[in-house]
Amino acid sequence: FARQRGYIPEELVGQSVMCVFPEDLHASIRDRLAEMATQPHGVIETEHQTRDGLRFPVLLDMTVIHDDEGRAENRIAYALDLSERKRVESELAATQAAALASHEQARIVALNQMEDANAARREAEATATRLRNSEALLRSATDNAAVGLVMLDLNRRYTFANAAYVHILGLPWTAEQLIGMGPAEALAAVYATQISPRLDRAFAGERVSYELPVPRPGPSGDETAHYVVVYDPVQSDTGSVMGVIVTLYDISEIKRAEAALRESQERLQLLIDHAPAALAMFDRDMRYLAVSQRWRDDYGLGERGILGYSHYDIFPEIPKAWRAVHQRGMAGEIVSADEDRFDRADGST
Repeated sequence: FARQRGYIPEELVGQSVMCVFPEDLHASIRDRLAEMATQPHGVIETEHQTRDGLRFPVLLDMTVIHDDEGRAENRIAYALDLSERKRVESELAATQAAALASHEQARIVALNQMEDANAARREAEATATRLRNSEALLRSATDNAAVGLVMLDLNRRYTFANAAYVHILGLPWTAEQLIGMGPAEALAAVYATQISPRLDRAFAGERVSYELPVPRPGPSGDETAHYVVVYDPVQSDTGSVMGVIVTLYDISEIKRAEAALRESQERLQLLIDHAPAALAMFDRDMRYLAVSQRWRDDYGLGERGILGYSHYDIFPEIPKAWRAVHQRGMAGEIVSADEDRFDRADGST
């Protein structure tokens, strides 16, 4: 992540996430993050920029971790570089436009030159050959891509599919065999409830992005695969929708990593909760991440919600000398004192 943006990891730690977004996107990104604060998960398609100012498209898959009171505590984000997908989409759109233009030209020749049927036939054959050659070239360019890519016509039938789409979904057909079929047949288990309503929006001209869970057999029995799906309407010069380009990303590994992280955090919290010592964990700004019950008891905090709050808001009477020691600890130094005196604001010690 850091290297692609021209940094080393240590340079990014502690910086605002806005440092990797172009300045003209800051306001919209802040608004989007605010909207996601109450949601467990969301997907954003936007742009990042390198240290040198080079912009590139990314898809951000974000999971929001909330505290016990429902406040957004942390965010886990996975960034997928969309540069390759954008290039492939552009090539696919150009190929489709060229094919439609050639087809229209052949139709006009056939209508206006009925007396020269043989010439019209040869033109149509040449057009079909160019189309097949273009599709072959496009399939060759996209079969090795890391994303699944298909095109649907107005009847919701596949007119193009790359090998990655078949591989990612584990379909029992080849990319060539999908042509003429539709997702209603290929993905029957989830088509009616999840795919069809969103395709309705795409064929109405809306760009649609969503997460699609699909049951599939795994080494340890049935499991659920997770995908990010994007529908991009293809429009004619008059604005009418001619088809939909579907892009598919497999994020199953990301989901498994998120589940493992949550499980690890839950185990850590359980360990801290039942520790016999007064323990607390803070972030780099001295905000509470976790506390043991002994910590609450020793400092008279009861069941007060303190996760996410600054240690200095909970204990404003902490002296400056202690705050300096905390900063030394945050810098990596191991600091301890066998005995010290803490005079509380209420007069207790």
